[in-house]
Amino acid sequence: MIVESKDEIKVNLEKVKFTKKLEKKIIKKLKKRLWELAKEYCRLKHGNICFTCGKKGLKGGNWHTGHFIPKKISSFIVDCNPSNLRPQCYNCNINLGGNGSYFYRNLLKEIGEICINALFLANEDKSKPSMSDYIAYINMYKGIINEIKMSKK
Repeated sequence: MIVESKDEIKVNLEKVKFTKKLEKKIIKKLKKRLWELAKEYCRLKHGNICFTCGKKGLKGGNWHTGHFIPKKISSFIVDCNPSNLRPQCYNCNINLGGNGSYFYRNLLKEIGEICINALFLANEDKSKPSMSDYIAYINMYKGIINEIKMSKK
């Protein structure tokens, strides 16, 4: 049995703290990359028409990616789920808080009640995502985006 001195234990604990800091930094970058890909997907898939009010020609700061289940209360699985994201204008997403009733009505027409209920069910999983979860979603979005781009050629 190897017995560590107090100094060795302190050094090992500092390494663990450094690793956790580094992991937080990496996850922050992965989160940002995932959101950029989710926005790109949403724009490629659904165009620049507001999902809730129908305003056409969205661009720049008026072209948002809105959430059906709001980001503040959504689990990781739902927050970045393609079924939960649609393009919205600034007014609907910010001033009207997502314009939820119209979002629901339009999403119900588009994906149906079963898929909406699946989103609500998935939202019950509040587990903290790991780095590999972020990487898996990033790779999923890369694949979907490539498929959309290839189909438009």
